[in-house]
Amino acid sequence: MGDRPTRPLRAVTDDEIDTFRRDGVVHLPAILPAVWLDHLAGPVDETIADRSVTVDMTELGASLATDFGVSLVTDDRAAGGRFLSGVDHWLHHEVFAAFAIKSPLPAIAGTLMGADRVHLYEDSVLVKEPGTAEETAFHQDLGYFHLEGDRICTAWAPLDPVTAETGAVVYLRGSHLAGEV
Repeated sequence: MGDRPTRPLRAVTDDEIDTFRRDGVVHLPAILPAVWLDHLAGPVDETIADRSVTVDMTELGASLATDFGVSLVTDDRAAGGRFLSGVDHWLHHEVFAAFAIKSPLPAIAGTLMGADRVHLYEDSVLVKEPGTAEETAFHQDLGYFHLEGDRICTAWAPLDPVTAETGAVVYLRGSHLAGEV
């Protein structure tokens, strides 16, 4: 893992820090060395193929919808892809551990939060295959965490190019200041 840079490609700017604190979200282009993201591709593929560490949310949702007699929230596309999810891969896979601990990501998070030290609570691998019909409902991540405070953040580092048409994450600016929405 020594061939991967531990520093960001550039510094987080004061404007980006201000944006993060005001909006609760900031886009940081060209900051993570691509070698880190490229190195995750194989382990992500391995992880989503391993049913012991990944949940097929498409299958789970269909099962629950049937059990409760409700309809799934879907878009207009024909179903075909799956939504796969898993957490805490860093505990069992050295590539995820290296990304979580040795990549520039902890330093970037610390800079944004004004923290000298960053603690990892959880990692998540979320994959929506092409043709996945399920939409991700609007939600706040804090409801999934057993944490309190104002120095908590999540980071999204997509491994594939993302646009609004391919399912980019949408954030509600300033919602972190409103408490529960």
